[in-house]
Amino acid sequence: RVSVVTPTTDTRHDFHEALWKCFEAQAWEDKELVVIETYAREPSKFFTELAKREPRLVFVAIHRPQGQDWSIGLKRNIATHMASGEFVASFDDDDLYAPLYLKSMIPFLEDGSKQAVTLSSWFIYDQASHEWGFCDPIAWGLAKGMDLSYRQVKEKAYGYGFSYVFRRRVGLDLSYEDMDLGEDFLFMKHLQSRKGEDCVVLYHDDFGIC
Repeated sequence: RVSVVTPTTDTRHDFHEALWKCFEAQAWEDKELVVIETYAREPSKFFTELAKREPRLVFVAIHRPQGQDWSIGLKRNIATHMASGEFVASFDDDDLYAPLYLKSMIPFLEDGSKQAVTLSSWFIYDQASHEWGFCDPIAWGLAKGMDLSYRQVKEKAYGYGFSYVFRRRVGLDLSYEDMDLGEDFLFMKHLQSRKGEDCVVLYHDDFGIC
C-alpha cells in the first residue's frame, strides 16, 4: 500500500478538490490519502464531507489559534504516523501529479535496496503567462561548472519535498525537523548520512509525471 500524505491549512481550501482528483487518478490501486490540516476559522468543507463516505481518505483537522500554526515538518511527521502503507508519497496541495506518478516512482523502492526516491527534474506552469518551464537542477549546475557534490546543486536536486517517496519506516525512524522551510532537504540529508548517499534515487523526469 502507498500512503499519499499532505500537510495543509485553511488558507488552501481552493486546492483541496484538485488534490483529491490527483490522488484518485493514480493508477496505483492500493492507496490512501492522509491529509493533516490546521485551521484558524474552519476546516476544509470538501474533505470534511468526503471523509464521511470515502474510506481511502484519512482527514485530520486540528484547530490552531491565529499565528500559532504548526510547522509543515510537524504535520508531515503526524501524517507519517497516521499512514498505514509500506510506502509514503508526499503530495503538495498545489501541485499536479500525473496518473502514472506512483507507478513510476514506487518500483525504485520495491527491491529493498533503496530507501527513498525523489524527482531531480520537473515541469512548471505559469498561470499568468500561460507558459511551461522545465526545472533541472543538475543540468543547471553543470552549466555553471558545478556537479552534484556542490551544495547549491544538491539542495535543489534533493531538497523539494513535493516529490518525496520513501519507506514509512524511514519516516518513523528519522522524522522531519519542526520547521516550515528546509525541513525536506534536512530529512534527505539525515537519511543519506545514516544509510549512504546511494540510498536515495534521483529520478530524472522528462516525460511529465509531475
